[in-house]
Amino acid sequence: MSSNISESMIIRQGPALRVIMEITNGPFNGRKTWLRAGQILRIGRTERADFTVPHDKNMSSLHFTLECGQDVCKVRDEQSANGITVNGEKVAESLLKHGDEIGAGSTKFRINIEGSREVPTDVAGRTIQLSGTELNLPKHFGPPASKLPPTFRMRTCMTGLALLEGSAAEPAPAQVAQTLTKLGSLYLLVDFNRMALAPPAELTAPEYLYDWIPASLAADQSPVLLSASDAVDPFPILASGWGLNGIVTLISSWEKSKLVDHLRGVIRGKTRADGPTPRNSMVGICWPDILGSMLRDSMPGSRDYLFSAFDAVLLEGAEPPQWQIFCKPGTVPTLQKFGFVRVMEDDPTKTVTSVAPPA
Repeated sequence: MSSNISESMIIRQGPALRVIMEITNGPFNGRKTWLRAGQILRIGRTERADFTVPHDKNMSSLHFTLECGQDVCKVRDEQSANGITVNGEKVAESLLKHGDEIGAGSTKFRINIEGSREVPTDVAGRTIQLSGTELNLPKHFGPPASKLPPTFRMRTCMTGLALLEGSAAEPAPAQVAQTLTKLGSLYLLVDFNRMALAPPAELTAPEYLYDWIPASLAADQSPVLLSASDAVDPFPILASGWGLNGIVTLISSWEKSKLVDHLRGVIRGKTRADGPTPRNSMVGICWPDILGSMLRDSMPGSRDYLFSAFDAVLLEGAEPPQWQIFCKPGTVPTLQKFGFVRVMEDDPTKTVTSVAPPA
């Protein structure tokens, strides 16, 4: 470590760190992502970053990084044009504590740290700044990086959505999901019972989707919605459950509570005027085969309400490791900027030569 920080200044007890970073202003207000010990997250305006804020013209293409060690979380300016602040004070590097606010460009980020240790401070209670502190972290956030980009073939569905289909074993579906988080927050809709998998022990307060059934039955019957606010790493779950027809990956800019209400409304349908019996409900959206059919084969406009909450939906294909991404046509060029590579069909009659403009 740097000479201005001694080992005795950091308390090494309690659980490993878990850091949640949340945007607190602007059009992406409420968008969150998370880190665990041993991860690094790059934040900026363009696809060079892991977490992008494309609307902020005052943010550099790669503006700053968060590094999460076993004991501390550090923010570092990446030689950005306008620099960064921590609680209003301009810094080059700084250890973070729970509740700190990072300013970058015109965007504010709140840092929530669980299992936090004390960080070194001076006699005035100010966090000691770092110079060259090494945390021995990997170079990428989330699943190990693939050397290959996600490649896809595209077609337009009856619903008007674009369907991107890929089948390469590398990058793995979890890596594809990680790339999609550049669009928005990642949510997993998981049916542990359908897949005959035990929920992770860290999931102490599951958000059961079926809130209308008795609590005693929910654990055996209801899917669960996982988000960055849950103390669970989603990528191992996605990897272990892939191919079991029980995981739907949702990319959304909505808050979890709003998204949960939306999904429950879709499943239950509208209430009849003469009683509580739902109508026009969409049962089975928690299962890839049923949701995929809905998004692919329904009449134009019939699934607009369902998809209104999503930026993209990632589902398993007919056979692992095939994957499918449903999104609006106008999202495809953005995904290509993030590293997705489009390939054409071998049969010229099936080649899609252009992407339809967004509606």
